[in-house]
Amino acid sequence: MSGATRDQALRRARQALAELRIEGIPTVVDLHRRLLTDPAFTGPGGLRVHTRWLETECQWLDQLAGKRPLPPDGSDVVRTWVEVDGRRMSLALPAGFVPAFRAGPADEPPAPPPDPAVLTALLSGVLVAWHVSDGEQVTQGQSLGVLEAMKMEKVINAHRSGTVRCLAKPGEFVAEGTELARIE
Repeated sequence: MSGATRDQALRRARQALAELRIEGIPTVVDLHRRLLTDPAFTGPGGLRVHTRWLETECQWLDQLAGKRPLPPDGSDVVRTWVEVDGRRMSLALPAGFVPAFRAGPADEPPAPPPDPAVLTALLSGVLVAWHVSDGEQVTQGQSLGVLEAMKMEKVINAHRSGTVRCLAKPGEFVAEGTELARIE
């Protein structure tokens, strides 16, 4: 929110949050509404909050913690684990949601296992160079080339030993999961 003065911006923010309505999902709107009334954030002495203020000095945060809503119509909850950005996290969903997360129709055959010879890009970027030639013998862990993503260089290492065949061309953009090479 912006304004000609801090006070005007705070008034506008309070008004916008007072009018905001989000239903069906949990939000942090109540935190923002309460924050806009706290003297540490709005007081005449200026902004007195810092990056750890909520954890170390906020006296009212526990008051905002509410009970989690029950699943619709009292249905069962399915609990499982998912991986997000390399972290294992617990996930709870109403049982009726679970069929929606299947990979495909029930009569669709399962996907074939990945080809162990294929080396795929772990992230999207530009293939800068190969350090090996087609037909060259490589060993597991050996540096094969370089992929550049977001101004960082990521070394492409052999996932197994064998004879390499480079599929992607230097200078080419490759999406995550693209086949870069085969090692047979």
